[in-house]
Amino acid sequence: MSWQASVQATLESLCSLRAQFIADQAAGNLKPTYSVGGHSYAWNDYARYLGEEIDRCMRQLSQGEPFEIVSQGQ
Repeated sequence: MSWQASVQATLESLCSLRAQFIADQAAGNLKPTYSVGGHSYAWNDYARYLGEEIDRCMRQLSQGEPFEIVSQGQ
């Protein structure tokens, strides 16, 4: 698989993940925040973090330019 195909596949995967994330938020399918046995589960914070990471990755992929790696074997 060429690097272009790899980047395209990654971008398509991120787009799909982002669309599902947005759909889950709109439908209210996010888990609540709660504590059990001294452990806290802050799902809203986690969802916000995931959204930010998806957006960051999308920006990096969209700003990337084609590149070439030149190497010499010995």
